[in-house]
Amino acid sequence: MNAKTHHHNFSKYGCRIIQLTVQEVAQSGFIGFPLSPDYLHASPVCANASLAHTAKAGKGGETTDDLTAASAVAEAIRQLQPRVFTLENVPRYQNSQSFSIILSALELEGYSVNYSVVNMADFGLPQARRRLVLVASKGFYVALPSGAKPCGWYEAIAHLIPTMTDSHLLPKQQQALEKFLAGNAPTPLLIEPDFSRYLLD
Repeated sequence: MNAKTHHHNFSKYGCRIIQLTVQEVAQSGFIGFPLSPDYLHASPVCANASLAHTAKAGKGGETTDDLTAASAVAEAIRQLQPRVFTLENVPRYQNSQSFSIILSALELEGYSVNYSVVNMADFGLPQARRRLVLVASKGFYVALPSGAKPCGWYEAIAHLIPTMTDSHLLPKQQQALEKFLAGNAPTPLLIEPDFSRYLLD
């Protein structure tokens, strides 16, 4: 569904979607990819490095998929030689062999590398979420941006509210809202959407 939406909105600008794993793209030799692109981003599989996953009994540890994905990302760096490369993942990814594979490729190819664990709420995202962010560049230096003051979801979208159309709540959402307002002062509410209405057959 994401791919179809992206294609609908951005294909007119020359964007195209390749629905393959990074391993499959690497095996093809990156045919059709431009050499020396301005920007390449990777968000490798992170489930096996996340706290939520490893908290489950018997879960955790890198898999063959994790390592082959990292090797494919490293190959993309070597073959495509992007001017700027970025990576985003969970904080524990920085302690993985997968991250070491990517980091080694960047260093061997002469990139300036800067990475840190950041709180995404410091960058305007309406949630306190810690993420590993890496920025690498060749021939010039790109620093990690310094964050602004943390903000909540309401503050992040407050400037958009005057332009929004009124919401049409589902019956249960309306009931929950009325129940809340019966015992509380009016306050901004984040109402979860019912995504089941958007599922495709």
